[in-house]
Amino acid sequence: MKDQQSISRALVPNALRAVSNLDMRVATLIRLCKRLLAILVFPVLLAACCLLPVSLDLTASFRGRLAAVVDLLQGRYQVLGHGLPAPWAPEYDRLLKERYGIEYQQAAWCLASDELIDYIDGYNSVSVDATKRKFGDDVFDKIADEARKRWDAEHPKNPL
Repeated sequence: MKDQQSISRALVPNALRAVSNLDMRVATLIRLCKRLLAILVFPVLLAACCLLPVSLDLTASFRGRLAAVVDLLQGRYQVLGHGLPAPWAPEYDRLLKERYGIEYQQAAWCLASDELIDYIDGYNSVSVDATKRKFGDDVFDKIADEARKRWDAEHPKNPL
């Protein structure tokens, strides 16, 4: 009996030390994970906060290209314009629609944000290429020349 008590007295402190060592290892591992998480997450969050406004501007072109693809998949050919249109623009719009089924939409006038212009340029980069593949490379030039000639014929220049 005395041997059993001495053995159990000797084993209990060793078991407590083993549990204590395990607790210290787990605590150290948890501290290490927290540090690693802070080291990795903080720069990512900081970069995301700094780049979010910039990334929204950069995605305007992507959104325009995506919208053009959706329109083309639906069989809708459209070109977006911005800036002050030429005086013969209504005739140009009408001829594009009548002859080829291409819609021209004035998306912005003289004052447009950079994001809107990026959207329009992205949209047109896809839609104009698809239109030229379907109707020929000179489709827009031919219509523009004809619209300009018709407008000039209807609006002779004042000789003064």
